[in-house]
Amino acid sequence: MRNKKLVKKPQILNGITLKTKPINVYKLHSCLDCQRIIKDPRVQQIYDDWIDGYYVRPLVNYVNGEYRLIGGQHTVAAFIKRIENGLEETTTIECRVSENLSEAQESALFKYDEDCRNSQTYDSKLSAHWNYTSIDLSDEESRKLYDVNEILNQYGYTVKCNKNENMVVDCTETILLMDKEILHNVFNFVREIFPNEKCATQATFLKSNAYFLELFKEEIDMKKFKNAVKATKTRKLLSASFLMGDSKNYVQYKGKPVKQIAYALAVAYQSRIKNGKLSLYKFDM
Repeated sequence: MRNKKLVKKPQILNGITLKTKPINVYKLHSCLDCQRIIKDPRVQQIYDDWIDGYYVRPLVNYVNGEYRLIGGQHTVAAFIKRIENGLEETTTIECRVSENLSEAQESALFKYDEDCRNSQTYDSKLSAHWNYTSIDLSDEESRKLYDVNEILNQYGYTVKCNKNENMVVDCTETILLMDKEILHNVFNFVREIFPNEKCATQATFLKSNAYFLELFKEEIDMKKFKNAVKATKTRKLLSASFLMGDSKNYVQYKGKPVKQIAYALAVAYQSRIKNGKLSLYKFDM
C-alpha cells in the first residue's frame, strides 16, 4: 500500500503519460525556465559514479519536432562528458518522454518529479513498502520488497541511510533487481568476507560482489578466503574502500566501476589465497 502522505500529483498533470525512449543526447534542448542552474561539481559526481543503466532518466517533452529537456540536465551533461572522454560507444541516452506539454505543465512536471525523487519524499514511498504495514502479499512489488526485507533481517543488515535517515534509493533499487538466490549469495559473501563493512549495502559495491560471484562461484574457496581475512593485517587492507581505491589501477576497465571493483576483488583473492589462481580472462569474455 502506498503512503497517503506522499506528494500529491498536481491536477494539471492528470492524463499525462511518460514513455522510456532512447534519444540522441545532442538533440536535447534545455528548458531553462524550469530547471536548476548546472553545477559543475554535481556533473562531476554523476560522471565519477556512473553505472550503465543506473542513472535518473532525463525528463523530456517532445513538442513541435523538438525534444525539450525538462529535468536531468546534470545527468545529460555528465553523459556528454563521458562521450567526449571516450567512455561511451553511443550518443543515445534513455529518457522519460511526454508529448505536447504546455510550459505550465513542463514546470509542474519538473517540480513533481523533483519532489518524488527528494530523499524525504521518494524514500518514504519505498519505506512504506519496506516496513510492509498492511502489506498485500498478492502484489508482486510488495512481495518482492517483503522477501528482500526478510533476507536483510536474516543477515542483520539494513539499507544504508543518508544523513536524513532516509534509505539510499540507488542501493534499494539494486537490491530489488536481484532475485532471491543472488541476494542470498551476495549477502552471505558480504557477511563472511566483510563482516564489519559499513557500506555493505552501497549499490556499486553490491553489484561488484554479485558480478565476482557470478564469474568465480565454482573457483573460490570461501572457507580459505574467510580465514585469510581474519588476519589482522589483511582485515585492515581488505575493505570496500580499499577495493574501490585499488580498482582505479585497472584502467582497462575504466568507466565500468562494477567490473573494476570485481577485478580488484579477484586480485585481492589471488594475493591472499595460496594456489588461489582465478580465471581472470573471464572479465573479457
